[in-house]
Amino acid sequence: GIPRSTTAMSDAEAALALELKASRERAEQLAALLDAERKRAAEAEKLLLQRERALADKIRPPADPEEARLHRQVLARNVSALRQHAQRYSNASKAVEVVIPGIQANARSVRSTVATHFGFLRRRLKEREDKLLALVDGLASEKAAAVEAQKGQMDAIVSQCEAGIQRA
Repeated sequence: GIPRSTTAMSDAEAALALELKASRERAEQLAALLDAERKRAAEAEKLLLQRERALADKIRPPADPEEARLHRQVLARNVSALRQHAQRYSNASKAVEVVIPGIQANARSVRSTVATHFGFLRRRLKEREDKLLALVDGLASEKAAAVEAQKGQMDAIVSQCEAGIQRA
């Protein structure tokens, strides 16, 4: 089976990966919110500038005081809308600033966990390598000793044969 520490590391990796994914998704949501607010603010500012130009282009004063009052009301609403968009944009920007350190902290935590996990795996792998090398060295020594013993026996037989040949 899989050692408990490896399973725990896999569970920790999975949990950290999910947390990092959630942080990334939240950052993407906040970026989308920021973009939407930026577009709304740009539209409100554009509308305000168009109306200001339209008012400035009218060189003659409005003949009707009621028309002037209506224009001032529209201008006041546009200024208010622009302020609201600016506030929303500012709030979204601040929310993004709050998320960034969390993303960085999660990344540091994940990096630390990954480094610890692979350090553990490297140590275990080194231990297995050392055991296997010792086993190979032991087997090689045993085989070499057995071959040396057989060589000794063959040398003894050759010596006996040579001795027999000399006596004959």
